[in-house]
Amino acid sequence: MIANPLEETHIALHVNIFDQSQQVLVRRHLTVERLIADILREFALELDLNRKYILIAGGRTLDAEMVIGEAGLDTSQELILGYYEPVRAMTSTQEVASARSAEPSPSSAKVPSAPKAALLREIETGRTFTLRNTVTVIGRSTGDGEGVDVDLQSFRDGKSVSRSHARIVTANGQHFVEVIKEDRPVYVNSQQVEFNKKHALKSGDVISIGRMNLAYEGG
Repeated sequence: MIANPLEETHIALHVNIFDQSQQVLVRRHLTVERLIADILREFALELDLNRKYILIAGGRTLDAEMVIGEAGLDTSQELILGYYEPVRAMTSTQEVASARSAEPSPSSAKVPSAPKAALLREIETGRTFTLRNTVTVIGRSTGDGEGVDVDLQSFRDGKSVSRSHARIVTANGQHFVEVIKEDRPVYVNSQQVEFNKKHALKSGDVISIGRMNLAYEGG
């Protein structure tokens, strides 16, 4: 049998690009970040600078610096191109000055509205869940009417999630994610959360449970 020289330098992958499956021949030395950029350019997708684009494989978000050839990807495995919109803080002097100049004078000041609530955004569909409770349970509702706060039952990969898989707790204005049972792993940015320990969340973190990915967007 004559070996295909492309197999040493390239790998054929199936990529789900916003619900459209495409077969892509990818150079093994590319990083995930570069592959995402190539996909956006190759398929003439408009780049939104307010979005953070990610690749998901087997329910796990691939690290942007990971090299494709070292990611252990299977040619039968489907990659999913997703995105979320992290909350951006003002950093430049001009932005801060503009914000200050827009502040109302004492005579025209209005009672401020309540701060924006934190939420979880399911990356593939964009559906959001607002975090209003001190303890928020993530999982699947049961047929006997027992519910959870973030119900993933209706999603395509919802059955990969346990009935009560993880919980978000609030303490001193900070959100933390916890593992409910040791045999139900939870990941934040591809790093496994230790059982019996709280993992502090920051805006833009991606929580992975089963094959589901939820972006945390702080209030």
